[in-house]
Amino acid sequence: MNTMIASRNRTARSREEERLATELEDARRRIIELMGQLAETVRSRDALSDRMQVMAWNARWGREHIGFGVL
Repeated sequence: MNTMIASRNRTARSREEERLATELEDARRRIIELMGQLAETVRSRDALSDRMQVMAWNARWGREHIGFGVL
């Protein structure tokens, strides 16, 4: 009887370990995916910032009209 109970407990533990391992792997993949999205957002932000700096410089020195009136 004790052997049967111990065997069931090991099987339940094994299933729980497998479930947790799967959950952990899913979370790891999601973190990697989110890190990629964050990196893309940073690149987009940096590109936009660079463009805004160029537009501001060009507006200051009269090389580009940005639509906010003549500076």
